[in-house]
Amino acid sequence: MNEVMKLKNVHVSYGHTPVLHDISLAFPQKRITALLGPSGCGKTTLLKSLNRLLEEETEASVAGEILFQGKNIEDIPSDTLRKKVGIVFQVPTPFPFTIYKNMSYALKYHNNAGKKELKEIITEKLKLTGLYEEVKDRMHLPASKLSGGQQQRLCIARSLTLNPDLILLDEPCSSLDPKATARIEEALVRLAEHVSIIIVTHNLGQARRIAHHSAFLWEGELVEYKPTEELFNRPENEQTKSYLDGYLG
Repeated sequence: MNEVMKLKNVHVSYGHTPVLHDISLAFPQKRITALLGPSGCGKTTLLKSLNRLLEEETEASVAGEILFQGKNIEDIPSDTLRKKVGIVFQVPTPFPFTIYKNMSYALKYHNNAGKKELKEIITEKLKLTGLYEEVKDRMHLPASKLSGGQQQRLCIARSLTLNPDLILLDEPCSSLDPKATARIEEALVRLAEHVSIIIVTHNLGQARRIAHHSAFLWEGELVEYKPTEELFNRPENEQTKSYLDGYLG
């Protein structure tokens, strides 16, 4: 299995309070991996450790090794790492600009792309998320005018403009209706042909539909990690089985 990221004995604490304990796992390249478990089990903390966002939280400390494409992320400048490891949060966060400026903002800052190249990149990324046909005639309207699901797909498309190798998604569909959720799931399946994806989700049906691998966390520990179909159909751990059957969390 080709790995995009690997964790070795990772521990995370907030002050004197341990949150993650001895996490070791490898995320496969160009696949979708779901992080499962009840609220408070450490899923989002794990996600934020992967692109060094936890460094922005003064109480947080990380021990162990996190390797991105074989290199310790501590040895990669944080701005460089975050270009290659994008993150999209639970609540859509479009910039208070037009749709076009949302998509071109990072490109103009990092890429110095010309007008023609900008248009080509923006069109490509919007098509990958299935949003292009819906917004192609409204590119100069405020992004805030889009529906919640469209705003979330815009944020995913925006994260793709710098060609990351890995995208981290924290409950991207939790506030969306089933129709908007289905569109995002379709987009993620398409994206996994181009980029690796790690998604935190409480939606077990979503994990079964789109994730190639799934990891179950409980009270800061990695309980079980395997191909999604195998995890759901043949869990080895009783805690995993109880969670998937709806008795925990």
